[in-house]
Amino acid sequence: MIEFCSFRRMLASIVLFITASTIVFLLEEYYDEDVLEKDVITAKKAIELSPHTLLSSSPASPPELPHNPSLSKAGSTCWLHEQFQPVSLCQPCSDFELNAMKADYCAISGYFDKLNCSSGKIGLRPCLTKGVYAETRFNMFMAVMAALTGVSAGVVHWRQSLLDRRAYARVQQQLGGGV
Repeated sequence: MIEFCSFRRMLASIVLFITASTIVFLLEEYYDEDVLEKDVITAKKAIELSPHTLLSSSPASPPELPHNPSLSKAGSTCWLHEQFQPVSLCQPCSDFELNAMKADYCAISGYFDKLNCSSGKIGLRPCLTKGVYAETRFNMFMAVMAALTGVSAGVVHWRQSLLDRRAYARVQQQLGGGV
């Protein structure tokens, strides 16, 4: 039980768990578990290094994304060859697009950008800037865990003081009873 743990042991355990969690998060940051993630990194680098921006593009050198016929079937690839204006950025894909259509613009990140090309077509491309979203979620998770740590420490302190009062009352009762 937690009542039998000394303050030093609890503190050492908390430090050990925080260290282990930090190591896991750092390793998770640097090592890819999935081939798809490598494709995302390649596609993201291709888009970042190309002259295409979020607001406009030049047809000089379009980014290279992993080719899949569903990209050309499901959404126009006009953004690869024409100038475009963004209509909506980083919209979540529907379950239908992810599961039934298996559209390339959704398979990479689960989000897509809707673009209005200069020819009047609507283009769809994968949104590769959701890293900020993931970072925000991680920071929220860490804040909640820090708050839970504080609450847990408060509960442990309260429980320890309750047990101390009971032990003190027992000792007083034994001394008062003449034992």
